[in-house]
Amino acid sequence: MKMINDIYDLQAAWFPSQFQTRPIDVLREVLSALDEGRPVRRDAAAHLASALRRYIAGEHDITANLGLRPSKGKRAQLSIERKAVRDSHIRAIFDQLPGTRTDRAKRTAALLTALPAVALPAGEITEGDVMAHLAELHREHGSELPRSWPHILRVVDAGQ
Repeated sequence: MKMINDIYDLQAAWFPSQFQTRPIDVLREVLSALDEGRPVRRDAAAHLASALRRYIAGEHDITANLGLRPSKGKRAQLSIERKAVRDSHIRAIFDQLPGTRTDRAKRTAALLTALPAVALPAGEITEGDVMAHLAELHREHGSELPRSWPHILRVVDAGQ
């Protein structure tokens, strides 16, 4: 996901008149500034103040006020970013396993459906990288993980 933001930032730097800061990036900037105890940029503060004023005035859809409501039929930017991170972890596990594509997909699906607290049987994959990806996936996406090997192959193929 970092790469997508970097490309966006690079294009915005080269063509500033064509790009407007995305609302999610404005909120991230505000949160970062507040966490670090530094001043909030004027445009970011204005964006947040406008959303809060509309909320106080009775427009209680704070998601829309902040500019985060996706267009009809589209997914929210945060949801897209979250799925991209999830899929990158799944691809990392898949890529580290030996065997054919189907075997790797089946083993990845088995790893994802196993309970995270249960130790893997002897002979199973125990490499630190795979386990780190599994732990992160279960922590962040526990109920949203693919359960079948064909779904794993769709995730892997989408990343190529």
